[in-house]
Amino acid sequence: MKYDEKAFRRGLLNYRTRSAVIGAAIETPEVFFDAAIKLLNERNDTLRWCAIRILGEIGDERAVEPLQELIAAKRNVVEARDALRAIAGDNGAGAAQNDLGSDDEDDSMTDEELLSAALRDIPAEISGSAPYFAVNVALSDGRSQEVYVDFSRVDPDGRPIVYLCTACGAVDQAKFEWALKLNMIIPYGAIGIAKVEDDDCFAMVNTYLRETANPREIGFSVKTLASEGDSIEKALCRQG
Repeated sequence: MKYDEKAFRRGLLNYRTRSAVIGAAIETPEVFFDAAIKLLNERNDTLRWCAIRILGEIGDERAVEPLQELIAAKRNVVEARDALRAIAGDNGAGAAQNDLGSDDEDDSMTDEELLSAALRDIPAEISGSAPYFAVNVALSDGRSQEVYVDFSRVDPDGRPIVYLCTACGAVDQAKFEWALKLNMIIPYGAIGIAKVEDDDCFAMVNTYLRETANPREIGFSVKTLASEGDSIEKALCRQG
């Protein structure tokens, strides 16, 4: 297989082709190992994450030192430690942990890194910049739903929170009772009135303490809000 750097990078950046490109790289390490090592120095978090996953699956011990250097720089700490454990067991990850002097993996992630890690396995595209992001989530029926992620807010005690919100339709006082009753039966998040792009609208919202938020739960929240928000938007339209 001939290596094409531009096609490799383009394939990893496109969520539709990412999985297939990663799989091809893992199956042909003689072609892609050095390319993956090079990507560890990329500024783009998605490319770094892909490289880490490829290296962890290939399992070549030549990747241990570059991965430890990545952890020491406090970049993609969670994923790099997982890759080190896959390659060298707990000794490899432990050496990097000693350099960091902390066991709190998610605290070392920036807001953008946390959100990027959360969306790895979700067909979604991120726009915006810290602390405000918009995530366009592709749904199974060909529709899409925008979820807004705001890292700028704090709770009443002043602790930073992650605020997630998706618009469900224009505010209509005749539907207030319907929306409040729906709050009692939806399994996740809550329905309220939020200002989205300068317009008041019905919206589904969810929040997490930033200090305890992890990629798995943020990803689940984005995916669930997108799906449930789209369903509520359809229901509002049927309400007339």
